[in-house]
Amino acid sequence: SVSGLVGQLGQTNYAAGNTFLDSFAAHRLQQGLPACSINLGPIDDVGYLANHDQGTILNRVFETRGWTPIHEALLHQILRISILQQTHRLNPSHTGQLITAIVPGETPFEPVHRFSALAGRNTAKTGGCGVDAESKSKLALLKKGSPGDTDHAILLAAAVELVNPVLMRSLGVGEPLDPTRPLSNYGVDSLVAVELRNWVRQQLEIEVSALEIVGARSLTALCETLLGKLAR
Repeated sequence: SVSGLVGQLGQTNYAAGNTFLDSFAAHRLQQGLPACSINLGPIDDVGYLANHDQGTILNRVFETRGWTPIHEALLHQILRISILQQTHRLNPSHTGQLITAIVPGETPFEPVHRFSALAGRNTAKTGGCGVDAESKSKLALLKKGSPGDTDHAILLAAAVELVNPVLMRSLGVGEPLDPTRPLSNYGVDSLVAVELRNWVRQQLEIEVSALEIVGARSLTALCETLLGKLAR
């Protein structure tokens, strides 16, 4: 639902599926047929947020975005109203779409150059290319540095500081990832891996497979792999 309404990097398949369902519900209503699409935001007392440690971090992200998670009892009411709305038309202006606990905000696409026509105030900040001056200096250090010329710890720290924000945007989290924690703990899947792989190809001009990203023990281990490829 979030991908269809707000947008998430690397999740175009989810966006396509959810926006189609929203449109299909509206189409059925135009044909006089019952339909309702529910765009659910976070639910805090059941499911992922309640059963995983990562849920605490995500809850803080939701709070910073002004999102208010709903609870299970309210979800049951929403489902009931959705069913009644389809048959009794409680609201004559009903469009076939219910949105709960999702507040549109700045999208992660704004810093990306190919979306510069849609970018607002962030364009000036990033120069429309998605890489600020500090990141450019780190990129230059990684590309020109070598184990013999630059301390390995400095190169590794620069790589972590570069890759961390990319993963943060793809995962939709507001806090930096712990470089020592397993990436799987943060929900890094094949979609996130493809997005990072494309970024690495474009910015570092090296090839890393999605399997190498998903299989990395931690962010630090992944950056070690990237440094090894840069040194070849």
